[in-house]
Amino acid sequence: DRTAIQPEINRRVDEINRVAASANFNGKPLLDGSVTATGFNIQVGSGTTANDAISVGSSALINATSGGLGITTSNTDVSTAAGATALVAAIDTALQTINTAKANIGATLNRFQ
Repeated sequence: DRTAIQPEINRRVDEINRVAASANFNGKPLLDGSVTATGFNIQVGSGTTANDAISVGSSALINATSGGLGITTSNTDVSTAAGATALVAAIDTALQTINTAKANIGATLNRFQ
């Protein structure tokens, strides 16, 4: 019954937002959308040249809040078949966004090796 699973869906959305709000590096939030436009640099060498830092750009940093991933209150209502279908489509799109970001993060991590 779709009505019975609605509270679980709501808790999952809350958890997505909790994880996005709590992921940080050196006090900089990584997944709440606040650094997606600018990115940041990680110092990896003792000097101050471009070779001594790795830039983590906007392609690796996404807004991973539920809203940033396109999962909103309008598409998490599964009380109807159309609502459930809309949620599945939104989740598919969110997973594509996350997988692209994971690939970009992986490429950045490879630069550390």
